[in-house]
Amino acid sequence: VPKALEGRLRPNTAMGGARPKLTVAHDGRLWLAKFPSSRDDQSLPDAKLEAAMLALGAMCGINTAKAQVALGDVLLVERFDRAWVDGPEPGWRRDSFLSARTIFNASAGAQQTYASGGYGRLATELVRYSADPQADQKALFRRMVFNVCISNTDDHDRNHGVLADDQPGCYRLSPAYDLLPRQHSTLRKHHAMTLGGSESLGTRENLLVDGAKFGLSPNEAEVIVKEVELGVAHHWHECLRAQGLSASAIDSLQSCFDGIPLTANDLDQAIESRRNPR
Repeated sequence: VPKALEGRLRPNTAMGGARPKLTVAHDGRLWLAKFPSSRDDQSLPDAKLEAAMLALGAMCGINTAKAQVALGDVLLVERFDRAWVDGPEPGWRRDSFLSARTIFNASAGAQQTYASGGYGRLATELVRYSADPQADQKALFRRMVFNVCISNTDDHDRNHGVLADDQPGCYRLSPAYDLLPRQHSTLRKHHAMTLGGSESLGTRENLLVDGAKFGLSPNEAEVIVKEVELGVAHHWHECLRAQGLSASAIDSLQSCFDGIPLTANDLDQAIESRRNPR
């Protein structure tokens, strides 16, 4: 840390994650600054990837956190749990935020060994917590589909949560954050949270099997899947180009956006075809 900045840094509660973070004031708002790692692929900086996916999510009808890239590889994400309050003692108000992990009452140790919860379980819990459970359940379903469409398999229970609402004692689904495409060496992409029943494999079948838990009819669920899949297919190149990624870097991510396989059997057949091409 430069000497000039040492006196301006203050300890804070741990914000989790693998990367160093710092809360900074910028343009009259508070932002979470997420710094790069020396292990990063310089052609695919996480800051630009996440900014692109947040923009893509917004295009697909998802309420995403506001973000911008600074200094080429630092991501600034607006703190949606902070708000400035005027008055006799002006300052930053901290709004209550509950992660899905807190809601599930799962320990960090348990998370390492088994899926402590899933999207369907969180949708059910929203009935207790949300000021508008029907809207938030539908939004959560759309978010789940989006994560499958972009291969964001690190969608664990600390990457979802609810934010205090103006109605006392109630919450609303927070803006989406930590959206990153994950490259896999296999066609089988298992998510950190279960998608349908006890299944975490990213397939259309698993996305649709628990639609009723989100308050959706089979037809409504299918419409959302098609909308998100189409939105991702049409705009993922555009969002990555807008962040200045090269054509070769974008092409290297193609497998993250190949669409949603119908069933596990379809995946098995595709894998077998790769192993034994005719």
